[in-house]
Amino acid sequence: MSSPREDGWSGIDVDGVGIDMYPAPAGKMMADLAKILTDAQEIWGRAEGRITALEGKLGDGPLGKEAMKQYRPAAEQLREIIADMLESFGKLSDAGTKAVPTYVNSDHRAGQNFGF
Repeated sequence: MSSPREDGWSGIDVDGVGIDMYPAPAGKMMADLAKILTDAQEIWGRAEGRITALEGKLGDGPLGKEAMKQYRPAAEQLREIIADMLESFGKLSDAGTKAVPTYVNSDHRAGQNFGF
């Protein structure tokens, strides 16, 4: 695996001891994460719709009622976990997407203070 520098990317060196960020590949990674999040939200939305539709057909008979006593809490827990994961991933994606331009803009503004 090569480094961004070996792949020809230019980076930002904030403190003079080495590259702190490669904005172009970091920006691409953040765009890729945002796409993954969008895909996951869409796929889960479709799957949850199918699950909900099937749930309406379960639990009417004597065996079904007993099975639903175990199924419903597990299904609700799964829905909560997936919702939490998507929310956390959304926050990460949003912060990462904002981080790259914030970093670059801050570096450019700070660089104006140097006379070289």
